[in-house]
Amino acid sequence: MPNHKSFKKTVIKNELKRKRNKGHKTKIKNLFKAVETVENNDKKTEMLKNGYKIIDKACAAHVLKKNKAARKKSQLAKLLS
Repeated sequence: MPNHKSFKKTVIKNELKRKRNKGHKTKIKNLFKAVETVENNDKKTEMLKNGYKIIDKACAAHVLKKNKAARKKSQLAKLLS
């Protein structure tokens, strides 16, 4: 454990960021798992729209880099086509 007050604060901030980032990544993983089970075309378009939204939010939060976000969107569209 850190000895200085500022380092203790940094540890707390890093833990909060880690949890937030993990939440974004978990949502994306769950999305890809859910997409594999979808059969209805109406549901597919809705999933694609929501998937893009989730990936864009993760990119905006700097969890994913923009090229990886683009790659994930492409993979999602390919799965749903």
